Amino acid sequence: MEAKHEGRISPVYIMVGILLLVLLAYYPVFGSYFVNYDDPSYVTSNNHVKSGITADSIKWAFTTFYFYNWHPLTWISHMLDVQLFGMDPMWHHLTNLLLHIINSLLLFILFEKMTGATWKSLCIAGLFALHPFHVESVAWVADRKDVLSTFFWFLTMLAYVDYARKPKGVTYVLCALFFALGLMAKPMLVTLPVVLLLMDSWPLDRVRQRLPDADGTTAVSSKMSLAHLVLEKVPLALMSLASVIVTYLAQKKGGALRADSSMIVNAGHAFISYVKYAAKMAWPGKLAVYYPYEPAGDQPWQMVMAMAGIILVSILVIRAAKRLPSVAVGWFWYVITLVPVIGILRIGDHAMADRYTYVPLIGLFLLVIWGTSDLAKWFHIPGRALTVLMIAIITVCSVLTNLQARRWHDSITLFTYTLEVTENNSLAHKNLAAALAQQGNLVEALHHASESLRIHPEPLEYVSQAWLLIQLGHYEKAAGACRTSIRMAPDNEKAHFLLGVFHIHLGNYDAAAGEYRFLKRSGSSYAYQLLDPMSKTGIALPAD
Repeated sequence: MEAKHEGRISPVYIMVGILLLVLLAYYPVFGSYFVNYDDPSYVTSNNHVKSGITADSIKWAFTTFYFYNWHPLTWISHMLDVQLFGMDPMWHHLTNLLLHIINSLLLFILFEKMTGATWKSLCIAGLFALHPFHVESVAWVADRKDVLSTFFWFLTMLAYVDYARKPKGVTYVLCALFFALGLMAKPMLVTLPVVLLLMDSWPLDRVRQRLPDADGTTAVSSKMSLAHLVLEKVPLALMSLASVIVTYLAQKKGGALRADSSMIVNAGHAFISYVKYAAKMAWPGKLAVYYPYEPAGDQPWQMVMAMAGIILVSILVIRAAKRLPSVAVGWFWYVITLVPVIGILRIGDHAMADRYTYVPLIGLFLLVIWGTSDLAKWFHIPGRALTVLMIAIITVCSVLTNLQARRWHDSITLFTYTLEVTENNSLAHKNLAAALAQQGNLVEALHHASESLRIHPEPLEYVSQAWLLIQLGHYEKAAGACRTSIRMAPDNEKAHFLLGVFHIHLGNYDAAAGEYRFLKRSGSSYAYQLLDPMSKTGIALPAD
């Protein structure tokens, strides 16, 4: 345990300082809108959320696997925003920002409480609060689950610190309660029991060691054995296991799990992601809301080198753990907390995501802050030099965070920038096309929809392309897009509907009737939308 009173300063001033810095860096989010990536599913087009807090919406939150997850507290938090503020995006963004500020303060309190190192704890909290890598978690309304679950992560750790220093049943129950609430906000917390075990070694110093006695014999300290500490985490680990099972079932049911690559290839990509996340922490450039997945054949040597690098660093920090326990804890905090999202079990089409680093980067911040402090002592670097360096880093981070927050202003701004910093990004083209079409810029929207299909053909996007072509009067091309969509997905109702509209426009009423008959037989609501233009032609309607 580190000594107390290391350059003490009033915690009130520290908290106020963090609050002001975060507000200055993130003030652009107050003028931001909802974006068309996940925000519709979480808020703007979700009727359960838009109904606010009701008995039915609460029941839905606890029973649904909607959008590949079971996270009832996240749904309820969005419902509460709607209940209090309606659909004004400013207030939804403000909730995310307030949670981020609270998390930053809790992180400072946590490390100050565990280590007594006020200034080092302040540096970790400052980096956490102002690093641009965290903008996605804060500025994206749909990513409420990150800031909300992390709030309970820190409360769990604070309760655990109290339990570790004075074990009582009530504090353990409180710890378990906060942990359960965190899992109900996002299952990312499943690794927390292992992190608590890391903290037992440092800085809580609870692991029993064999110490030399005065007469040369070996004595055992009064601390707990590793086996006891592991058993102590079993109830929490069982909660994690339950969360993993529920999440797996939710994502399997929603079709989010990818089965088109092997576990070996996924592991190779995972090692590359570990390196890329660490590199972006050190040099946070070209941050994007979506990073396209690259085929394994394009980067075999990257996989080998990344794997060798991660293993080598792990071996080195293990060997240095006795002399530099903080560095070892920081490194393995980073490695372990990324495991659920690192891609060994591939979910979705993205390669990595900034939001996944919200908690894991704390480990790297810990490694850097405590490791730099130790190096400074060895090389007799004055503390004032480190202070100046940290102020410079925090300042740069604040500026970069402010710039990145501006890029989340709206869908067009966000995805235009995403296309500038990534290549072959079909999702960015697709979402930009939708945003441009909503503003009436159909020609440019068609260009981006076509680019999205060039990179990654998919049936629903062909329907979007067909709709744009119809609006621009290109009916033959629209029909071709619909037929392509139907070849890829024969039951695509919207493609059949648009094809029916095309046939009516050209006077091919028998073909239009065939599309109507298909939609009616399928029980699609599009059948009735096609019925109206058909009835205006005066032709006999097809039998059901």
